Amino acid sequence: MRCNLLAVKRLIKSISLEERHKVELRRTPFWGFFQPFIDAKVKTKCLKKHDKDVIKIIQTYTPNYTAFEIGKKLLKVRTSDFTLIFGIHEGTIIFC
Repeated sequence: MRCNLLAVKRLIKSISLEERHKVELRRTPFWGFFQPFIDAKVKTKCLKKHDKDVIKIIQTYTPNYTAFEIGKKLLKVRTSDFTLIFGIHEGTIIFC
C-alpha cells in the first residue's frame, strides 16, 4: 500500500478523535506515527515528495550489494517496491 501522508493528515483532521481513542492509540506501536498528526504539528509542505528527496534516496544505491544504503544498513528492494513507493512501473514503456 502506498503511503500518502497528506491523506493521513486530512483523515486525522476530519475525524473526531476522543480522548478514549487517543488512550487506545497510545497503547499501540503506531502512536509515534499518529501523534504529530493528532497534535497538528505536521506542516503540509513537509508531506509532499520532492524531486530532491527522491534523488537523495536514489544516490544511496550501491551496485555491489544491489541495495540502498540507508544509515548503516543495506536495504534491498524489489521491482514491486519501486512501483508502490515511486509509482515507477517495470518494462520498456515510459510513463510521462
